[in-house]
Amino acid sequence: MCHICSKSIWDGRSFENNLSGRAHSIMMQKTVESYALTAGTMRQEFKIRDMKRIRKSGQHPTRDFYCALCDIYAADESGHCTTVSHCKLKKYLHPTCTACHKEMPTRLSWMSTV
Repeated sequence: MCHICSKSIWDGRSFENNLSGRAHSIMMQKTVESYALTAGTMRQEFKIRDMKRIRKSGQHPTRDFYCALCDIYAADESGHCTTVSHCKLKKYLHPTCTACHKEMPTRLSWMSTV
């Protein structure tokens, strides 16, 4: 069974046909778009939460470090990279395979190991 397009796979040939098929391509594109949308929403939530925290404290901390993963400036790398928000986004974008315990470069590559 293809977990992307929910089609039955019974041998290597049907697997190859499915991968090269239009339905699978459309579902892959929708999956990629869904991942990007979810990651973008998570980033926006983190920015809003950070802005509220700054507004509430009344202080503007230094922003010497830019995190490309979160698309946000932070005071320092070590402090930012241990935050719940950063770890949550990293776990979403770079999940770890439960079978081999390897961190995957993308969520899409992780799906191929599932």
